[in-house]
Amino acid sequence: QQAPAPMPEPAPQPEPAPAPKPLDTSDGTVKSSILETGAYEAMAKLMVDDNLLQRFVVFTTNLADQELAANHEFLKPPKQKFRVYRQAGKEWIDTASYKRYTTYVEALESVNTDALIKIYHQYKPAIAKIYAEIGSGDDFDDALIEAINNLLDTPEVPMPVEVHTESVMYKY
Repeated sequence: QQAPAPMPEPAPQPEPAPAPKPLDTSDGTVKSSILETGAYEAMAKLMVDDNLLQRFVVFTTNLADQELAANHEFLKPPKQKFRVYRQAGKEWIDTASYKRYTTYVEALESVNTDALIKIYHQYKPAIAKIYAEIGSGDDFDDALIEAINNLLDTPEVPMPVEVHTESVMYKY
């Protein structure tokens, strides 16, 4: 009698790929990612510290609608006060009021755009979820493009700028 043929060894099964780690959307991680794209120290001083993705979505959505909500800013407001001067019986914006934003402009100009776009794509699923929760539309990309276009369409105002006040806020 013949011995039974040996059973073939089962082929080793590949180990399952590890489940992807959930995206860390904590404020510290988001802020660190953004800070690595440009002038770290300047941006660290200017950026808010909490609810960064939520603030970004709400701020962008409002900007796309040509509105601004003071409680949803992504960057801290300047510490210096808005200043005017009086001349010939009229009030004008003091040039010091414009200079309050020099640090912001320099910091934003230092940002690596390609790196920032990469971060946007990395967080896009979380951004889309927040956008859906606030019920503003189907595609956040459309709101982002509209916000950018609104900024690009902002006219350059000839100086000096005359202002007047009817309450606690200046108008021009």
